[in-house]
Amino acid sequence: MRLIEKMKTEFSFFRGNYLILIISWILMDFAGELPGTYYSDYVIQVGGSATILGVILMASMLALAAVQFPGGYLADKYGRRWLVSTLTFGVALSYIFYAVAP
Repeated sequence: MRLIEKMKTEFSFFRGNYLILIISWILMDFAGELPGTYYSDYVIQVGGSATILGVILMASMLALAAVQFPGGYLADKYGRRWLVSTLTFGVALSYIFYAVAP
């Protein structure tokens, strides 16, 4: 029982909006990584080469890096809570395109 009490004390800052944010990110990241395991196999099976796969992954990383500075600026200007909550809903809504794609 002492272990559970110690863990509650150590992780007491996980509460409120922060706890909800952490749980939702864990669920979204887990769900996003499941098909990601086989992404390279999929690209190869549809005719892509290792070079094409590398270019796709490089473009993905560059796009992710490109939004870091504007994201930091917007977080400082409008507040992190507004930015994270708004864009989390935006990401969730973007998956509608995947759902309705033929």
